[in-house]
Order: sequence, then C-alpha cells, then structure tokens
Amino acid sequence: MQLWWRSAVSVVGVACVLGVGTPAEAKTQPEISELKGGGPVSLGVVGGTTNGVSLKVWPARAHGIVLHVGAAPTVMNSLSVHLSYRLHFPPIVAPSPGPALHFQVGPAFRSRLVFGAATFAELGGGIVIGASVTVPDWPVEFFAEVQPTFAGSVSTPGTGLGLGVEGVGGVRISFGATAKESDESTVWGTAAPAEQDPPPADPATEEDAPEGTEETAPETAPEGDTPE
Repeated sequence: MQLWWRSAVSVVGVACVLGVGTPAEAKTQPEISELKGGGPVSLGVVGGTTNGVSLKVWPARAHGIVLHVGAAPTVMNSLSVHLSYRLHFPPIVAPSPGPALHFQVGPAFRSRLVFGAATFAELGGGIVIGASVTVPDWPVEFFAEVQPTFAGSVSTPGTGLGLGVEGVGGVRISFGATAKESDESTVWGTAAPAEQDPPPADPATEEDAPEGTEETAPETAPEGDTPE
C-alpha cells in the first residue's frame, strides 16, 4: 500500500517539474490557440469502463479539468462520476500545420452508485494518465486515458476496499469563442474592445489649390536701405 502511494506521489512530482518547466522554457512553448481551434470549453462522448459524456475546461496549455459522467456498460442502473485535474506536458507538435500530441497526468476522483435491490456506493481516488490529439484550427480533441484507483465501497453485504484500473477514450468538441480570440482578450473568450478608427481628415485641408496660383511671401527691403 505505502509503495503504491509513494510511486503515485513520485509520478505527480516528476510531472510538475516537466510540465511547468522554467520560465525561459515556458516562453518557448506554443500557446493553446496555436494547437487547437474553438474555445476553452469542450463537450463530447466517452466510452470504455464508463460510457457517457465528457466535459473539459482547458483555459491554458498546461492546465485543465476533466469531468466524465456516465455508467458502466454492464451495469446500466448505475451512475459513475470521474473528476480530475490535468497537468499537460509540453506537446509533441508535427511540422506546421500538423497535429499536436498532449500527454497529461494528474489526481483523479471517482464515485459510483448502483441502484436496485443490491444498492452499492463507491468512492475512490488515484492518478489519471492520458493523451490527446489536437489539430490547429480544428475544434476537436481525441483522447484516451487510464486511471488506477484505490476505492472504498459500501453495499448491502458490507464494506470493502480495492484497487482497480479503468480505461476510457472518446472525442470532445470545443465551443464558444475561438482560442485565438480568447488569447487576444481573456482566457474565457470575452471580446476585446474594438480598435477605434482615426478621425476623418478635414476635407478643407485635402483640397488642392487652383493650378497656376501660388502663395508668395511679400518682399521686404534690405535692412539699412530706405526708399527715397
């Protein structure tokens, strides 16, 4: 048990170092607006050990929050909820304008309820390890992930503890303001104030003087000479 948790903490620690990096390295990483289209919120479907809907909030390239809500394919009278934080490693980007591969890791929590004669409730936590693919200007994210979880359960026969591994995959569609528009204003897509056009020039100053006429300064007599 202790060995498993020590390994989990080590993985998260290494992810924090590699995912965040130094300030100089962070400046060289592409922005999220260069790697995907659409806004910071995406919604889609997830399938595997949990079938249902998937929601992701991805306000910055290195940070995101994912929520899966659904049911196990073999237990339709159940409800499963997965909530996790994602720390994204620097992406592997194909030659422009190619797709980008995002590896990610983070803490995850899971709850499960089974309704019926044998009521069952489970709550657990663990680590999610996943990968996703995005394409510049495409509001689509393809993803796959595994989640080792240590959970405790309460049911009619009694209580129990156990370690399990779940795996899911799916696709999400981003909506809202485009990522590029979000970067130009705020991370949530608030429209930036429009640039004001310069005031129109005065028409009177743009009119040319009539041809053949020139304004000349009056001649003045040299100093010391006076007319007789």
